[in-house]
Amino acid sequence: MTLTHEVTGDGPALLLLHSSVCDRRMWEPQWHAFAEAGYRVVRCDFRGFGDTPVATAPYSDAQDVVDLLDALGIERTAVVAASYGGGVALELAARWPARVDMLALLCTAADGFEPTASVEQFASREDALIEAGDLAGAVELNVSTWLGPDASDDVRALVGEMQRRAFDVQLAAEEDISPSETEFDPAGITAPTLVVSGAHDLDHFRTIAAELAGRVPLAHHTELPWAGHLPSLERPAQTTALLLEFLRRRAESHQSAEHGGADGMTSEVPFVVRPATVGDAPLVCALLNEIDTIETGRPDTDLHTVETELAHPEVILAEDSWLAFQGDRLVAYAFVWDESGGERIDADHYVLPGYGHTGEHLLALVERRALERAHANGAPRAVLHLQLNARPTTDLDMIGRRGWGRVREYHVMTRRLSGDDLTVPEPPGGIVLRDCGDEADRRRAHALLQETFSEHFDHQARTYDQWLEDIGAAHVDWSLVWIAALDGDDVAVLLSRNDRRSMAWISNIGVRRSCRGRGIAGHLLRHAFAAYAARGRDSIGLGVDTHNETGALRIYEAHGMRTDYAVDTWEVVLQAPAPAPVPVPAPLPTGPRPAPGPGR
Repeated sequence: MTLTHEVTGDGPALLLLHSSVCDRRMWEPQWHAFAEAGYRVVRCDFRGFGDTPVATAPYSDAQDVVDLLDALGIERTAVVAASYGGGVALELAARWPARVDMLALLCTAADGFEPTASVEQFASREDALIEAGDLAGAVELNVSTWLGPDASDDVRALVGEMQRRAFDVQLAAEEDISPSETEFDPAGITAPTLVVSGAHDLDHFRTIAAELAGRVPLAHHTELPWAGHLPSLERPAQTTALLLEFLRRRAESHQSAEHGGADGMTSEVPFVVRPATVGDAPLVCALLNEIDTIETGRPDTDLHTVETELAHPEVILAEDSWLAFQGDRLVAYAFVWDESGGERIDADHYVLPGYGHTGEHLLALVERRALERAHANGAPRAVLHLQLNARPTTDLDMIGRRGWGRVREYHVMTRRLSGDDLTVPEPPGGIVLRDCGDEADRRRAHALLQETFSEHFDHQARTYDQWLEDIGAAHVDWSLVWIAALDGDDVAVLLSRNDRRSMAWISNIGVRRSCRGRGIAGHLLRHAFAAYAARGRDSIGLGVDTHNETGALRIYEAHGMRTDYAVDTWEVVLQAPAPAPVPVPAPLPTGPRPAPGPGR
């Protein structure tokens, strides 16, 4: 069965789904405005509403809508939906994410939420009026309940007419067949989503809007202080402007795709997201090196690092990692981990240019998971950190819009190595170096790093075993980790790695506070230069906090290291109530519509 529908205008598709207080006529104020704005606009009547007859066999409203889109040859559409229609739109966007590229929900309904006293009171009064045969009274109850104070007399008359039509059609049916229930997870919605609530609406729907904003990854919630349950009819011009401003992002995306985009953006096709596995390490490594090459001019990620990250015992890959594919191509990767046991959570986020929508979807999943992990630690909020190249492939406008801000700058510094580096200057008086080939020295190196970095920005205390896991100890050459002893007392440590393709790498240099300023760090640097020059490496690098109070930046510059590129630490503080976990334990089904008058 094809739903009764109308189509007007040309351009990207825009589907309108009505409230069950109304039918497709509720969109009359927006009908021509959307078409004039450049959309091919579709509005339809659900079964038992307007001009669509009641069902005579089991059915699904969401499947009916998909069938309608197929009949009209529409592969992807933006959706604007009100109340009950919003519940249908949620299922459509979650079960068929490739079909929906923008989603606006006005005072949406959704099962999975306990009805409040106000909703139960309304339902009881409506049932009593219908059982008494007072359909006029039931209509008036719906009009007075669902329209806010700004609704005109003409709008009240129209809503009354639409509600009476629904009563007449549904009560005349020989059999009451409710739509089928299908479970779905709102976290599967990939469309940017606007969730609108009305300050004069029943508390039940305001609660739904607030909670959905935490469950749908790319959702933004706004409450209209003047609105009741049907804002598109109460203040049509203002609601139309709000919706067109939201949909403008879609129009800009289409225009960018047609013209190649100012930044080389490509047209985004539907994407699929799944957790990473340990076996995905080569795939992730290849993506990161592709992004490295774009950002710094060379691949800089080694497979061991990715393998260590994915195999870390403190990470649950099914919940803490995401891979986004468009077709067979991996285009984005995100990862969350927790070293603090409190509110501080860390994340990685990588996305290829031209896939900003996909990247934002993964970032939204990262934020939600970070809040879950912080709450599991007993913290009331999450302080989430992310390190990005100063000129990253990630959209900085997007992360700024989501509330992130820069809190720290790091420089990646490099130095060319040559035969001249083979000669090491004499060490400061009393300094003797040894490597960490012995287990006892590895434990001493860990203790020195914990002590010397304890006051550094963002330092997280780690046990010895945790540290070994963090650095991927199985791939560390311990002959390239040195401890400096001063007159027999261990005072400094340098941890380096030889598994990067582009250069040797110094991960950490730490000197005990009482021994700083004696040239020990400089001597460790020179010793590392000589060791790697002897191994045939032609360059060496490290990262330094530009606000480091120990003067590390000046020391590195004094020994010939120069800034290659900058990395920023970005922070967002998440304080919303704990969102539903991933996956949501009680997914939102479409649920049966209360008969005969849904009142939503």
